[in-house]
Amino acid sequence: MTNSVFSTMQDIENVATDIIKSYDNEIYTYKAVSQEELEKLEKSYDEKVTKN
Repeated sequence: MTNSVFSTMQDIENVATDIIKSYDNEIYTYKAVSQEELEKLEKSYDEKVTKN
């Protein structure tokens, strides 16, 4: 029984770790995309300001 409970707890911990890694990867991706978008907006703004 104790081994079963311990095994189940390890399984839960492994799943939780996988979920956290998945969220970390998503956050990294969103940050990279948002940084690219910010750079595009800044460049566009600079071009418009320079023209005027």
